[in-house]
Amino acid sequence: MFNTIKKLLGVSAPEVKVTTTDAPAADKIKAAKSKTKPVTVKPKTTKNENKQTKGTLTKMTKVQIDELAKETFGADLDRRTTKDAMIKEFLKLQKKG
Repeated sequence: MFNTIKKLLGVSAPEVKVTTTDAPAADKIKAAKSKTKPVTVKPKTTKNENKQTKGTLTKMTKVQIDELAKETFGADLDRRTTKDAMIKEFLKLQKKG
């Protein structure tokens, strides 16, 4: 509102010159970008890539768990027990060896 009254009366605010110092900052950014080197990221590899968890074993059938135990540990699990007992036995064998 005051600005419109000032315009009607012919009074204007003094002009302010804005000088920016962004040019040196932009040069610094460009220089920093040119100095960066590309980084190659290697995926993490762990010793336990073939370790089974309780979650992965519950998705398998009892026969699959028994076959996996034979292949990896050379152990024969008892299929007459419950699946949960087979999983516990498998995980014990996995910890040992």
